[in-house]
Amino acid sequence: KNAAATQEQLDAVRALFDTMGATAVFDEESMLNEVIPYAGSAPAYLYAYADAFVQSAKQHGIDEDDALTLICQTMIGSAKMLLRRDKTPAELIRAVCSPGGTTIEGMKVLEDRDLYGIVSEACDKCIKRAYELG
Repeated sequence: KNAAATQEQLDAVRALFDTMGATAVFDEESMLNEVIPYAGSAPAYLYAYADAFVQSAKQHGIDEDDALTLICQTMIGSAKMLLRRDKTPAELIRAVCSPGGTTIEGMKVLEDRDLYGIVSEACDKCIKRAYELG
């Protein structure tokens, strides 16, 4: 929202955009660059994550199409759980990770390889490039 827009105009535009998806309103237009990695570029990051799962599944003898179906359905279900907002992402992770179980072993690898740092760096680079492009 900028100073030229009235609240009525903002509400009308938001109502229109809400028919096509989720919207967020920021106080400063410059925040659009900050949003790019989380909305504009995020699909590519999620596709890469899904592809990594598919490639791993293929190495374990799982059909590529079956693997893609499984990971897509898992991503959809996981997104629905996140959208409920009754638990944080960290709480959902803990709920899936049984102590001494299989998931916790995979999570240890993601933590050891600094998944959070990698994602943060990718987002930082994306935002930096958005500012460079003007």
